[in-house]
Amino acid sequence: MKKFFLFAFLLTLACFMALPVQAADDGNEFVIDGFRMDTQPGGYFFTNVIENLAPGAVALTEESGGYGLFDRPRVYFEGDSWTQFRWRYAGHDIGSALDDGAPALQIPLLALGSMALRGETPAAREYGFHFVPPAAARDGETRTRIMLSTAFSDLGGWSAMGKWIVGNHASLRADDLYATRRRFDGNVQLDFALEKGRGFSSLLLAGGYAAAERRWNDFNVLDAQFSEESRRLSLLGRWQRRFAAGVLDVDLVLNSGNRGNLFAETGRLPQETYNQDALSCLAGATWTGRTLTGSFTWLHERQELQPFAVDAAKDLKDIDGQAFFPFDRQGEFSADTLRLAFERELRFDLLGREARLRPYLDLSAAFTRANETSGVHNAILFSGQPYLVHLWPGGDASYRHDRSTATAGSLLRADLGGRFDLEAKVFLQHQRLGFPGGGDALGFLQMGGEVGLGFQAGRRTRISLSFGDLPYELGAGVSDFLETRRPSAEVRYWRDGNRDGLFQEGEQGALYALSGGASHSAAADLKPSRRQRLELLFTAPLSRRFQLDLKGLYKRILRPLWVSYAGEYGQYEEIGGTDYYILDRPVTAYELGNASFARDPFYAEFLLRIHGERERRWYFSFSFMAHMGMGNTAFGNGPEANDIGVISESQASPNSWINGFGRVDGDRAFVGRIHFGYYLARRLFLGGSVKYRDGNPFAFLDAVQRDGQWLITYHTIQAEDEHSRKGGPREDCVWDFNFKLGYDLTLFGKKGRLEISLFNLLDFGGELSENAFSNDIDRLANELQLPRSLRLGLVLEL
Repeated sequence: MKKFFLFAFLLTLACFMALPVQAADDGNEFVIDGFRMDTQPGGYFFTNVIENLAPGAVALTEESGGYGLFDRPRVYFEGDSWTQFRWRYAGHDIGSALDDGAPALQIPLLALGSMALRGETPAAREYGFHFVPPAAARDGETRTRIMLSTAFSDLGGWSAMGKWIVGNHASLRADDLYATRRRFDGNVQLDFALEKGRGFSSLLLAGGYAAAERRWNDFNVLDAQFSEESRRLSLLGRWQRRFAAGVLDVDLVLNSGNRGNLFAETGRLPQETYNQDALSCLAGATWTGRTLTGSFTWLHERQELQPFAVDAAKDLKDIDGQAFFPFDRQGEFSADTLRLAFERELRFDLLGREARLRPYLDLSAAFTRANETSGVHNAILFSGQPYLVHLWPGGDASYRHDRSTATAGSLLRADLGGRFDLEAKVFLQHQRLGFPGGGDALGFLQMGGEVGLGFQAGRRTRISLSFGDLPYELGAGVSDFLETRRPSAEVRYWRDGNRDGLFQEGEQGALYALSGGASHSAAADLKPSRRQRLELLFTAPLSRRFQLDLKGLYKRILRPLWVSYAGEYGQYEEIGGTDYYILDRPVTAYELGNASFARDPFYAEFLLRIHGERERRWYFSFSFMAHMGMGNTAFGNGPEANDIGVISESQASPNSWINGFGRVDGDRAFVGRIHFGYYLARRLFLGGSVKYRDGNPFAFLDAVQRDGQWLITYHTIQAEDEHSRKGGPREDCVWDFNFKLGYDLTLFGKKGRLEISLFNLLDFGGELSENAFSNDIDRLANELQLPRSLRLGLVLEL
């Protein structure tokens, strides 16, 4: 209760400080405009916007002060898996064809006019996160900006206040916990932008360079860390030409960079991380006319992935933050994605009232090429004892596969009279997966639609109810799983004759299973997953300045994708009152199909937001979300496993289903956020944000050895059930207090701003994760929250 009392006190304090013209968002959209990006701590960092500011979203990997900008983002939003999250820039879809749920590139910070998180509605198709360019420069206008910032993080440790707020605080258990903390060792962010308008044209040139040195927890050794260096260069050019009939925009974006320890953000051991060299570029054109809009996008991605340690071993006892066998692809991968979209607006009378029909056509095709390599062996231990070994062929495996989607549909908005209106979306979609020379092509034709009824009770008061039945798109995870030319492994028992704990050739025993590549196939009745969603929105004024938004959402996932054994490889045996599945012959084949559990995954959400602003003077936003997402997932804890969209061979074992229906990793139960800003003086601005977010319960494991096999199951319910019965402790929560002071200055006759931001000011230290060094029974927790950090910044307009 102390946590909630403190949060209520901070809300009251923020209301007193912030006297928020009405924000542009509509209850199902969150917008952070240029003024807020300038004045919020971390306002230009999209990871910070999602984690600390945007109502309704949860970031599944840690972020504070730009710490997560180099990480592959995993965003849980509206009950959809992070693998389904969508990204857009200036109307172009920039979602990666190689990594589900991640953007293929990042936009230079000063090339942003605003950022928006948009929910799914019958009236629009732009679900997800949007990077929005600034308004085009006017004729004769020239603007040049430079923004530089650097971070310092070694600013001290525990807060005495944290011990009062957080029950059983981690610092009170220092002897039992992993005390070393993730942190920046160095960080530099440099961005520039040149905007120029001439006649009916305008040009934007922007670039950004980011470099970070970070430390991650090394769970091989108690209180040890390993370091990482990452770099990224981003360049952007945007040209706009205004015609009498419309506007033409041409965009060019280039990203190049290196990530030193990919997957470290999920808590992996250093030997399980990868070095990533990446290059991506976008070329796109958009026409926006009075009645017709169209866009064309070419997106190229290339990645080179090299493991930190070739032929690394893994102890299955500690699988927090990842899937069962974390042996990721390595080698060179590229994808070229082509997208073409058209939309036209038609206006007509319907029952004597105006209606708008917007038929549209979306075409996309992603062509993936790979030169994948493999090591020689990956040894598997359990509780420090040798168990299995993956034997790989070594060398290269070259292949290609293609994905295409064609969607034709229409949006409708009609005035029904009496303050009622109708919004609807209906479409026909065809998806195809092609595996030239390596598998059978798959094709799916499906309908989708959504309808909403709205009532405009007043100028600023509206209530709407909508229902949708929509298909999910099959992504890179599906095509990678079904690509039979990927490297395949023999999984054999490991007989460690010399007992040195290291695998040597000749120590392999009988065949246990096949894994990867050729052992995978699609079930004959495989269908893409669908979601049915029911949403209620209410928005009304609380005063001349403040607006109230309420959102209720229920979603059910139909036909979730699931991996099963392609035959019967064992039998059930009761052990200690539990039916275990014991293999009596090697597993040689897996099928990707649809799950057939008695209960479908589902999601429920209640979201409240109070917000307002006075233009370029002050603003205020408070949001509170209670939500629940549940289902059967791949075996393991953390976002790489515990989410509905993840595909893994571990799903096939009936032992992984025991106590398997529970909360997904994105379910943080309660999330509260405040952000505000206020001019303390004519030149001095204070911005701040406060966040409370529950931790995620982890599941304890059971292990029984029978006939030489380890039968590994969840000992408790996976995370938590719908009645709040927890598998393990919800350890504990994240509190984040961030503040920024900005001083508007004049330097050599030019405008500028000097900034100082302090992140995680009170440093409560409450985000906990499983401790590999604790005893078998307690399975205590690591303290992983980022320590307090300081960021200094300077912005100049030349």
